[in-house]
Amino acid sequence: MTKKRRRNILENAISHDSTVEIGAIDSHGTVSPGGPEKTAKHDAQVHRIESSLTSKRHEFIYRNQQKAPHTLFEALQINFPNFDKNNWGKRIAQGGAYINGHPALVDSILPAVPFRIEYYEPKAGAHEKLFKRLEKEWIVYEDKELIAINKPAGLACIQAREQHSSHLRKLVEDYLGKQAHLPSRLDTSARGLVVISTAGPTHKMLQQVYERHEVEKYYLLAVSPVVKWNSKLVQNRLDRDPRHAILRKVVETGGDEAITFFSKVSDTVLDGVPCSIILAKPRTGRTHQLRVQLAALGSPVVGDNFYAGVCSSELHLLSLKIKFFDKRSKTAREFKLRECDMPSWAKYEWVV
Repeated sequence: MTKKRRRNILENAISHDSTVEIGAIDSHGTVSPGGPEKTAKHDAQVHRIESSLTSKRHEFIYRNQQKAPHTLFEALQINFPNFDKNNWGKRIAQGGAYINGHPALVDSILPAVPFRIEYYEPKAGAHEKLFKRLEKEWIVYEDKELIAINKPAGLACIQAREQHSSHLRKLVEDYLGKQAHLPSRLDTSARGLVVISTAGPTHKMLQQVYERHEVEKYYLLAVSPVVKWNSKLVQNRLDRDPRHAILRKVVETGGDEAITFFSKVSDTVLDGVPCSIILAKPRTGRTHQLRVQLAALGSPVVGDNFYAGVCSSELHLLSLKIKFFDKRSKTAREFKLRECDMPSWAKYEWVV
């Protein structure tokens, strides 16, 4: 490729990674508020969010067909000329690439303009932190149709937008040698119980249980500041937050209904920070539901880098127990963490 063609393509690409304007979308898919104080606060929040992710997001938009690259790898090489052109397949497997929102796992012919490329560049050392296999000690329960896993923090339940190669479903499928189905997901930074179906007929049953809200889910969280209430039924609506593509927020209209019953278990002090231990029983399963609702109540989850929680080495959100009625076997099923599964900040007697 000639230097002139590379320069023309770069001029034609609108990279949100290098173009940041007040009130415009920046490299992280965020909207920057007006005013220097609000912008500084916004930038600090974005930095905290991005620092907790395993990849850095880049976006390029092309509008001139004559100056557009022909393939995905060509586009990436133009924008990252210092990277080895033979390693794009590996980089995409560890991070992620999307063309007009659709995943691209291999080199691909680019569509007619206008088109958009998103590329998630793995951070240094991110690959070494990935989980390579399902550890036996994670298995809380297993039979021919279901498996219950104590998911560790940092492991995505399914393929994440920013990281393709390691997630719980893949590890379970590699362990069992067959397809697995997750009817519900637990946040990557959270830990605790996840129930997975591993047989075809059970997939439909478990999916329907979750879709019809016939499952009882129990979560334990540490929040700060200390809450003044003993119990609270929260019913509101959640939608995307324009401040960042990954965030959600409470809205007056639109969005999806989110319902959770919260009860205070105890007040305590964690690493010198006064906290309340909260038991949550959600009736719906929206993205970041518990985290957004508690943050909106003024007491975000400890360690929540997305919603301004007190800084900590871990997100204090634990999936404790899952109950549902199995219509195929006509039996009540209950799965809960074992004492050995509990993190240091939680007590086993809190497992109801």
